[in-house]
Amino acid sequence: MRVLFAGDIHANAEHLKWVIDHAQANRVSQIIAVGNFGYWPYSATGYQFLREANRLAEQSGIPIGWLDGNEEDHGAIDALIEAHGDGEPISTGGAMVYHLPRGYVLQIGGKSLLFYGGAWSIDWMDRTEGIDWWPNETIDFDHMEMGADRVGQVDVLVTHECPAGGPVGHRGDHPMAAAQQLYIGHLMDRVEPRLVVSGHHHHWMGWNDPITGAPVYVLGRDGQGSASVLIVDMDDLSIIEST
Repeated sequence: MRVLFAGDIHANAEHLKWVIDHAQANRVSQIIAVGNFGYWPYSATGYQFLREANRLAEQSGIPIGWLDGNEEDHGAIDALIEAHGDGEPISTGGAMVYHLPRGYVLQIGGKSLLFYGGAWSIDWMDRTEGIDWWPNETIDFDHMEMGADRVGQVDVLVTHECPAGGPVGHRGDHPMAAAQQLYIGHLMDRVEPRLVVSGHHHHWMGWNDPITGAPVYVLGRDGQGSASVLIVDMDDLSIIEST
């Protein structure tokens, strides 16, 4: 079974269509967006994007799961969690597009995937709290620790922010961003994944974690074509060269 991991989509319906077409061409059964999917259900453009996402997913027969990035409506996400809990995927406008809460584990193709969204916005001071920025976009260490206690070892860790240790550039230079990356590194130590997939940094990067040796992939964003996706064979966690 093949899974396509997609980097930041940013409510770009044209790019999402490219992602789905690419998934179909490569015999993918599941798409997972690694944050900044574009969940803004109370805005006209966000609502239209969610409708189009569900239409495209239903048309293709490929479900889309997404975890939260920093650039989402976290007030609306909090309302989802309050209404449905965080123990299962939450439908967002239809059966084929759903939110993957922080700390949720999904079994795909016999492998366990832990999802943990969240990251810090470097431009938060230019945003308005409760409108286009929420403090709880960031990773809460205590919540993360409780989730790790419950989960144990997993095969794949999927996050929005990436772990420390790679060539992350300017977003990793700020102490707040560095702290978030250290949190993800700590989560890696707790759950011992064989593969890590992240987004947030808007360009493709890959390295082996200096402590565990696990391969880490950071995906690009909308408009970057194949640099924004990663296809994984869940049978053995091998990377598929896309066509």
